[in-house]
Amino acid sequence: MMIVEDEAPVRRTIRRVLERLGYTVIEARHAAEALRLGAEREWRVDAVLTDLVMPEMSGQELVAQLRALQPGLPVLVMTGYTDKAIPEGVDAVLEKPFMAEVLARRLREVLEARRAR
Repeated sequence: MMIVEDEAPVRRTIRRVLERLGYTVIEARHAAEALRLGAEREWRVDAVLTDLVMPEMSGQELVAQLRALQPGLPVLVMTGYTDKAIPEGVDAVLEKPFMAEVLARRLREVLEARRAR
């Protein structure tokens, strides 16, 4: 599981939740780092959870690049800005702030849908 979030406290909290759920977590501070880490691992990640609003490259741009590189990779986006356009091809949206239970449920739904394909 890859988390892409520029705010360290948020990233750490999500990491702890995902690790308690049994996931191995890769952290990226921004989109460019996520693309580099993903390529280094040949995109052997179950899903990407990314913030939409980040410096340098937005979550929308990252989603577009992920879709071009790995069309079947599940992508979940987090946003505190409900007025922002959600990128095409996103598998789930989490509105910040969200509870750990909501993250667990949405992630499970996305991964189960992927397996069913």
